Amino acid sequence: MTNEPLREKWGERLAEFSRSQMPLIEWCAARSIPLHQFYYWRQRLDASATARSKSQSPGWVSVNVVEPVPALRKPSGISVRLGHSVIDVTAGFDPAVLRAVVAALEPSPC
Repeated sequence: MTNEPLREKWGERLAEFSRSQMPLIEWCAARSIPLHQFYYWRQRLDASATARSKSQSPGWVSVNVVEPVPALRKPSGISVRLGHSVIDVTAGFDPAVLRAVVAALEPSPC
């Protein structure tokens, strides 16, 4: 089997696993797939997808700048810490923007 059909086969397998909602060990056992082989292909396909996306997108994220809160009034909100990053969330924030920022800061799964 050449490289491209094998990549497609494993891409389909990874998608099938994602849809199955089964624990990985059970899913692999049911298909007689060694765990190390699953991890190898997931890493290999993730790495090639990351390389493609980096070459296709500039890596910029849109940011909306808002006026600062007056010094006399303390803003109500929370600070979210993700590793070394801190996101300050104030009242009236846009949940979709917060999800996008959090997703951009999360490390990719291995």
